[in-house]
Amino acid sequence: NNIMVSHTLLLTDGLANVGVTDPQILATYARDLARRGVSTSTFGVGIDFNHHLLEDMANQGEGRFNFIEDPEDIPNIFDRMFKELLRIYAHEVEISLSYPPEIQVTVLGDWRHECHEPNMMRIFLGAIPSSMKREVYIKLSIQGGLEGTLLPVKVTVRAKGEKGGLMEATSEQSIRMISKIE
Repeated sequence: NNIMVSHTLLLTDGLANVGVTDPQILATYARDLARRGVSTSTFGVGIDFNHHLLEDMANQGEGRFNFIEDPEDIPNIFDRMFKELLRIYAHEVEISLSYPPEIQVTVLGDWRHECHEPNMMRIFLGAIPSSMKREVYIKLSIQGGLEGTLLPVKVTVRAKGEKGGLMEATSEQSIRMISKIE
C-alpha cells in the first residue's frame, strides 16, 4: 500500500529563450503534468531569472519553488528536497469550497484550481511533506444589498495519507451581512 511519488525537478537559469518561451504555456505544461500525477519543483540558479515563471510553474505543478544563489549549494538543496520527498505526509491534497451564488471566490496566487459546478471550487496543493506548511489565500467578493442575510461557506480539505488512507477535515462557517459596524 505504499504510494509512489513522481516528481520533476527543473534546475534552470529561469530564462526561457529556446522553444516554448511563454510563461503561461510553460505553467500550463506543469499543471498538465500534475493532473497526470507528476508534480514539478523548480530551482532558479543565480540572480537573473524569471522568479514569476518558476514560482508559477511550481504552484501549477503542485511542487515547490527554490532559489539557489550559489551553485555550490545545489547538492545540499537537492539532498533536502529528496529527504522531503521521502517524508511526504499527505498526497493529493485538495481544498474544496462550497458557497452561495451571492459570493464570488478568487484564488490569490497561482494555485491550480477548477470550478466544476456553480458555487463550488477545488484548489489542488499536491503532496505535502511532514515538515512543510502551505498557505492558500482566497478573496471573497459579496454583492451588496444583503443586510441580515446569512451566507454559508463550507471548506473541506482532503488528502491521502502515507499509507494511502483517506484524510478529511471540514469546516462550515457563515458570513452575516450587516450595513455598518456599530
